[in-house]
Order: sequence, then C-alpha cells, then structure tokens
Amino acid sequence: MTSRGVYDKTEDSDATHSGGFAPPSGRADGPRDWPRIHHDLRTTKGMTLELAWLEYQREHPQDALQYSQFCVHYHRWRRRLDVALRQPHPYEPYLHPSYLEMAQYYDTVIVPAGVQLVERWVLAVLRKQQFFSLAELNVTIADCVAWLNARPFQKWEGSRTTLKADEPLKPLPAHPFESSAWTQARVHPDYHVQVDARYYSVPYYLVGETVEVRTTAHIVEIFHQGDRVASHPRAARRGQAVTAPEHRPRHHRDRLEWTPERFQQWAGKIGPQTETLITTILHRMKHPEQAYRTCFGILRLAQAVARQLFTYRSVAAFWLNSRRHPLPGLPP
Repeated sequence: MTSRGVYDKTEDSDATHSGGFAPPSGRADGPRDWPRIHHDLRTTKGMTLELAWLEYQREHPQDALQYSQFCVHYHRWRRRLDVALRQPHPYEPYLHPSYLEMAQYYDTVIVPAGVQLVERWVLAVLRKQQFFSLAELNVTIADCVAWLNARPFQKWEGSRTTLKADEPLKPLPAHPFESSAWTQARVHPDYHVQVDARYYSVPYYLVGETVEVRTTAHIVEIFHQGDRVASHPRAARRGQAVTAPEHRPRHHRDRLEWTPERFQQWAGKIGPQTETLITTILHRMKHPEQAYRTCFGILRLAQAVARQLFTYRSVAAFWLNSRRHPLPGLPP
C-alpha cells in the first residue's frame, strides 16, 4: 500500500469514485467515513486530521490505514469539494506586543504555529464525553495532557516528557514578569496624552504625533517610532495630569517659575523706583498671579531702553497711580 502504483490503482477503483477509499480486507464501511470525518473537522473546535485518524484507528484496529495513507485518501476526496473551504494562513503571524515582551523577559521563543496545541487536542478528545463536576473534568484533562506529552515526536526522537526530563530549564528571573497593556494615543496641543482618563506629558515637539503607550500597574511609558520619549509613575486619580518640567517649551517653563520675589529681585537690579513700582502692582491684586503679566511686560521694557530712561518711566507710572499703570511717553 505504499507504492505509487497501488495509490493510482486505488484512485481508479469504484470505491474511490463512490466517495471513499478502497476498504482493506474485512472492512465494508470505509466509503462512508469521509463525510463524517470531514464534518467533524469543520464543526469541532480543535479537531485535527491526526485526531480523526486516531479515532478511526481505535474503531478499526485490525484493518486501519496508516496515517500517511489516511491523509492521502482524505485529501483526494476533499479536492472534489468547493475550493472555498481552504483557509489561507499568514506567512509571518503578528505577535501581540505584551506577549512578545513576556517572551523576551523570560528569554524564550513564541512559535505561532503551536498556539492552542494542548487545548485543541484536549477539546477534540473529550468532545463526546459528559462531566458532572469540575473535579471530574480536571482529572480527565490531566490524563489527556499526560498522554499528549508522552506521545513521540513525528520528526525527532523522544517526547515532550523526555525532553523536559533531559534538558534542564533556565532559572526564572528574580522578579516575576509584570504584564502591561499597549495602546496608541495622539499628543494633544498641551503636549499630553490621555490614558485611562489620566494625562501624561511628552516632549512638546511631539504635538500632533501618534505615540505608543505601555501601561503597567505602576509605570506609564511612552514611545515614538520605537524610542522611549517619556516615563511617568501611574497617576492615582482620574483626571490627574503628570507633567515633567523638561517636556515644556522654554517660555512655559519660565512662566511657571514666576513668583513675586523673582519679579521684585529683577526690578531691584534696575533701580529702587522700579522695585517700588513692581511691589505696588503685586500688592494691589487680590492674587499676585493676576499681576504677573503686567510685571513681566514692564520688566521686559528694561531690555529695550536705557536704565536711566526706564527708571524715569517707573517713577512716572508710580505717581500716576493708575490701576493699569500706563507708562508716560518718552520726554522730549
């Protein structure tokens, strides 16, 4: 049954044209198996052709086809069906960033082709059984996993059980992996991104850009084009903003450093009259912050005119006693 000539002869047989494989001697129900097997493969989650062959082998222990022959005849029968049944698979499956990060932390490798291997086998094997308690189900699952681990590899010697026994595993890291969530966010005009109703700053030149945000239980990290541009402790309250001073533009940082004492010291370097004017303006406001822009405008004027002329303007403004402090024009 292994030569090509035997397969060709089988393909031309009446049994093959009737929809099944040529039954071995003593077997009369072979032609009726393929539709049932195909139905199980399509409707049973985790069902594989190898599992179908194992069940078929248990049902016909004396005259069952070998696995390779079983696959050849099944695929010949299946080719007569609509080609739309075939499902393409991506050449390079995409790994979730958190999953890949965990693999890198534990220095292991994720093989996408092996996803749900144990789950698929267990679900398919137990699909026709009924369980009346969680304990009963767990015992049966443990037996299935032990059987699966003891099955020999198809292309290598040994099994999963012997592989684990022969090769010692690497020691685990000192601290367990901290899971994280990855999201994308756009940088707002105030150079902050919103994450879980909280706000975190990034360098101001990233306004309008899209960034990747990694969030753990304690840390929020922000990446732009693969480079980490910000790291903050996670905010405790909704609506809270966490801002790093170095992320602000220079003129924003200067404004945050404004204090009454700084304005008075700045004015004192120009002259006593200017210091008196600035102190008066600050004291006239209920909140000194309301006078910061006025004080800043007056002191900036010192950079544009001579100190003696600026002192004259300070005295004039002080004696005019105006709430808006308009400065008199230049003397003739």
